[in-house]
Amino acid sequence: MKIGSIDTSATMWKGQPLHERLYVLLCLLIVVTMPLSVHANSISIMLLALNWIVEGQWKQKAQRLASSKYAILWIAFFFYHAVSIVYSGHKKEAQFELEKKLSFLVFPLIFSTTDFITGKNARTILKYFIGACTMACIICLGNATYYYFQGNSSLFVYHGLGSGLGFHAVYFSTFIGLCIFSVLYHLLQNIGKMKTQKKTTFIALIFFFFIFLTLLSSKTIIVAVFFISLGMGIMRFLKRYSKLAMIGATVLCLVVFAIIVRKTAYLNGRFQEIFVENYSSVLERSDYRGFHFTGGTIRVAIWRSVFDVVNRNNAVLFGVGIGDAQTLLTNYYNEKHIYPGDAVLGFKGFTHYNAHNQYLQFYLTLGIMGATLFLLILIYCYKKAIKSGNVLLLSLLLMFSAFCLTESALCSHKGVVFFMFFCSLFMLQKREEQSRN
Repeated sequence: MKIGSIDTSATMWKGQPLHERLYVLLCLLIVVTMPLSVHANSISIMLLALNWIVEGQWKQKAQRLASSKYAILWIAFFFYHAVSIVYSGHKKEAQFELEKKLSFLVFPLIFSTTDFITGKNARTILKYFIGACTMACIICLGNATYYYFQGNSSLFVYHGLGSGLGFHAVYFSTFIGLCIFSVLYHLLQNIGKMKTQKKTTFIALIFFFFIFLTLLSSKTIIVAVFFISLGMGIMRFLKRYSKLAMIGATVLCLVVFAIIVRKTAYLNGRFQEIFVENYSSVLERSDYRGFHFTGGTIRVAIWRSVFDVVNRNNAVLFGVGIGDAQTLLTNYYNEKHIYPGDAVLGFKGFTHYNAHNQYLQFYLTLGIMGATLFLLILIYCYKKAIKSGNVLLLSLLLMFSAFCLTESALCSHKGVVFFMFFCSLFMLQKREEQSRN
C-alpha cells in the first residue's frame, strides 16, 4: 500500500455509487475522530453501519460474507462473547462488555461485503488518520506547554501528555506507531524517485512521531515500533546493499536507540525498572498488604490472580463469562489486599484493573476455547499478511501482538476500534488493487 497525494477533486468520486461515496466519507470521519473524540467516533461508526443497512443488496452481501474466512472468524468470536452472557451472573455488565466488542462484528462484516476498499480509498483513509494523529499530537503538546508555564511540567511525558485529549499513553502510542509505519513504508518504497523537499518532509514527520512516541514512554510500544521499523528498513535495502553494510546500519540504529533511552531521564528510569524489580517476591506472597507495586510487579500479581480466579471457579474451558470477570478479579484483589487506593489523596489503586494482558483476558472471560480462537484468528491474519506481502498489515499485527502482552488492548474503545478498523482495512482491501500497490 502506497501513500501518495490526496485526491480531493471531483474525480475522486467519479463513477462511484452514492453508498460507496458515503462509505469512504464515513471511514474518513471515523479515522479523523479516532484520536480526538470517542463520542464522535461512536456516532461515525453507527452512521457507517446505517449506510450498510440502507444500501441493501442482501443476497450479494451474503455471498461475499460466505467467502470471507476473516469476517466469519471475527463474527463467530463476537457471538462466542454473546453466548458467554448466558453463564455470566452480572447480565448488565455482560451486555456492556459485549457492546465494546461490536467492532468484532461491524468492521469485518461491512468491509467484507462491500466494494469500496480500493487501494486508492485505503490510502486516502490512512492519510487522513495520519493527519488526525498529527493534530492530536499538536493539541497535546500545546496543552502540555500551557501547563508548563503554569508550573506543571509533568504533562510532557507518559499519561500526562495524552491528558489533553483524555488519551491513555499506551493506546496513543499504538496510533503513533501505525503513523510511523505508514510514512516510513512510503518513504522506503519511493525514496529513489522522491524530490528532496518531499523526502525531507517525510523524514521530519517520522522524526516528529518518534519524538512524541518517546515522550509517551510506553516501553512495550517503543521497543516494538523501533524494531519493526528497523526490520522494514533492513528488508527494503537488503537487496541493494551488502550484508556487511546492513549489519553496520543495524548496529548503528541499536546504538542510537540505546543512547536515546539512556539520555532520556524519565524513559531511562522506566526501562531500568524492568531489571531491578523483584518479581519472585510477588509470586512468593499470599498477601499483598503494604506491598509497594511497580508497573512490572503489579502485572505479575494480576496475571497470577487471573489463573487463581479461573481455577477457583472451575472455568478453565469456557471462562467465567464477560459479565463476571472484573467483579471476580476485584474481589480477589481485595481478598489479597492489593492496594485499593486512597480517596483522600486521589489515588485509584489497582483493584479496578483488568487482566492487563489480552491473551489472559480472553482466558479469564472465555477460557481456553476463547483464547485459542483468538490466537487462531491472529495466526490466520499473519499468514495472509506474509503471503500477500502486506507490510503495513504485518507491522500492525506485530505491534498489536506485543501490545497485548501488557494491556487488555481490546477492552477499551480506542483499542478495539483502532485494531479492528485497520486490520479489516488492510486484510480486506480489494485483491486486484493490492497487487498493483
